[in-house]
Amino acid sequence: MTDNNNLARIAELRNILAQESGDSAGLLIDLENNPICSVRFDPALPGIAVQWRGYATSPQMRFVLENVIDLMARHKVSRILGDDTLLPMVHADDQEWIINDWYPRAVKAGWRVSANKVSESYFGDLTTRSVQSEAPASVVIRPFRELGEARRWLQGVSVA
Repeated sequence: MTDNNNLARIAELRNILAQESGDSAGLLIDLENNPICSVRFDPALPGIAVQWRGYATSPQMRFVLENVIDLMARHKVSRILGDDTLLPMVHADDQEWIINDWYPRAVKAGWRVSANKVSESYFGDLTTRSVQSEAPASVVIRPFRELGEARRWLQGVSVA
């Protein structure tokens, strides 16, 4: 079941993004097909697939991650597959927000395991690994150099 507080956060971010660039408008129109990030339920995992397509402003990143929580709760899944290949970095404020705000709510929504293809960008890889190192002990996160390898590993992980 989707949390009403999460829906309120999404609505608030939607209002902010409506005032931003055309890329933000694309994100608002279609969560799966836009220039920022593709987010979708992937029944083959089963879980949420997130593919970063480039730089994301703080509201864009938070909108994507709020929708990840919403999709996990709606589909009752505990896996996230991330393709961070083109993610250039995660800003310090967003790193703190992910660790202190998003992580606990994602766990509450059912998150238990993630696999990601690491960023090609030095700072993208550095910042995502920094954030991942602060993940709750109840969550298993594993980075990979190849997306196919990450997908296979994630599909084979048993989650309780």
